[in-house]
Amino acid sequence: PPADRVREAMDQAGVLAVLTPGATDVAPEGASNRWWTGDAGMQAVWTMFGWPILSLPSGVIGGLPVGIQLVMPQGMDESLLCLGVVLESLSTSEACGMWPYGALR
Repeated sequence: PPADRVREAMDQAGVLAVLTPGATDVAPEGASNRWWTGDAGMQAVWTMFGWPILSLPSGVIGGLPVGIQLVMPQGMDESLLCLGVVLESLSTSEACGMWPYGALR
């Protein structure tokens, strides 16, 4: 199965998680429903694999929010959440600026 091949390739390369865009573009300007502005296509492959996905804000481009998503193989849900906590703690340090807007200004 494709999920097994991807996991084997990740293991061989020493890759713990995959980092991908959270959506195909920034949120649409003037979106009336801020909770439903994304494109689920960015999660479709990972969902078919049964792999957990964690979405994180990553900054602002042109005044509109953008996000990233972290993906880990099936069964690594707790590890994914821990990685998210670590990344959030790094992003809130003074060196990174104010989360989530310091990264892409």
